[in-house]
Amino acid sequence: FVAMARSRTTLGATIIGLAVITVGSRSRRGLWMILGATALSAVLILAVFTDFYAYLFERGLSYRPVIWGAFIDRFMESPVFGEGYLSDPGVYIDVRQLGYVYPHSAYIATLIDGGLTGLALLIALLGCGLWWSLKSAKNTGSYLSLALLLYVVACIATDTDRLITSVGAIWVFVWLPIALIMTAKVSENTRD
Repeated sequence: FVAMARSRTTLGATIIGLAVITVGSRSRRGLWMILGATALSAVLILAVFTDFYAYLFERGLSYRPVIWGAFIDRFMESPVFGEGYLSDPGVYIDVRQLGYVYPHSAYIATLIDGGLTGLALLIALLGCGLWWSLKSAKNTGSYLSLALLLYVVACIATDTDRLITSVGAIWVFVWLPIALIMTAKVSENTRD
């Protein structure tokens, strides 16, 4: 998926997730499997991206600072509660003919739609998920849920738009890990 997406965001998020699993792995066999999968992934990525260095570094930030600045200006018009979910999701930017763009950050999109209130709720949700998955990882030794949620936190920082959309990929890579963590937490509480 990472190689096909050709996205630096997913590449970075995958590295974060694999690092968490590797650090949290208690068994040597599991550690070697993770390191092997990481090495295989690196070889596949380098095979797909023949121009990997140029892809990773020379492309720059893809005008994200300009885009984010335009959306932050828009956020300042209604900072507490935002513009509402039915507001226009994009802005027009006349820099090198970018045209009509979306926020390229779920956090900034949340600021536009829900203001500081919406962003606080999103951060609270992610914070609870991170706390619960960290506690679960310490108790069970499995860092998979923590790695998945950190993948989500990283991916939505520089890509995606609205987190509440019609059923699609965002439901799988954002809401499914959160639902799994919440289910594990409820299951843990009922056992106690």
